[in-house]
Amino acid sequence: MGVRIPPGLPVQLGCKAMKNIGTFLKEVRSEMARVEWPKPEEFIGATIVTLLLVLFFTIYLGLLDKILEWVIYKQIFSLVRR
Repeated sequence: MGVRIPPGLPVQLGCKAMKNIGTFLKEVRSEMARVEWPKPEEFIGATIVTLLLVLFFTIYLGLLDKILEWVIYKQIFSLVRR
C-alpha cells in the first residue's frame, strides 16, 4: 500500500524549505559576526592546558588501573586459590 502523498505537496515543501535554509544561513552569518573569538595567545594557552590535563589524567588512570589490577589479582585472587 505505502504512503499516499498529495500531488502538489513535494513542490510546496521544497520551496518553503529552501526559503527557511536561506533565512537560517543569513542568521548564522549574522551571529558569527558577533562572536568574540579568542586571541592567538588565549587559544594556545587553552590548548596547552587541555593537553597537560589529558596527559595528567592518562597517567593517573593508568597508575590507578595498575594498582587495582595488583590488588585484585595478586592479593584477593591469591586468597581464593589457597
